[in-house]
Amino acid sequence: IRGGIPQVVPLPSPFHHWSTSNSSVAQVDATLGSVRAINLGTTNILVEDTRVAGNLQMSSFNVVLPDYISLYLLPLSKFGDPIEQVEPTLSNAHWYIISGRQYLVELKVFSRDLSAREIYLTEKEDVKLYYDQPEHWKNFPVPESAAVKYGWKQSRILSAISPGLG
Repeated sequence: IRGGIPQVVPLPSPFHHWSTSNSSVAQVDATLGSVRAINLGTTNILVEDTRVAGNLQMSSFNVVLPDYISLYLLPLSKFGDPIEQVEPTLSNAHWYIISGRQYLVELKVFSRDLSAREIYLTEKEDVKLYYDQPEHWKNFPVPESAAVKYGWKQSRILSAISPGLG
């Protein structure tokens, strides 16, 4: 943080030291800041700027079991961007799609606790969206640029190619 504004820290950084308050829950790479969950529980992830005495930042890190998976459908503009003021439709509702348009299908995983918080999956998690390919629609990967820009990690693009039930 400089002047009260958070700054991006390029990693690895010789000036930043990462640690955890409970290594039985998670371990952190002291140079890169990557965290590996070990057991269920809560710990604090700490990063210290070694150039400034007492400059310590901390964040809580919770390791939980997943409880359920939800799918969301979001219409996309012709440029592949989300449409403003349009909320995704949850998978417990009927999805109606228009032939010739593109939609984002996003998979989210939630925790068991009372708050049912979203669990952020890493690239190493074996959770993927699979589809059969009916004659009414096709699916394809989200472009890397859009995945980074919008945070679409476990997502695919769905395109209806003919009218009918799919």
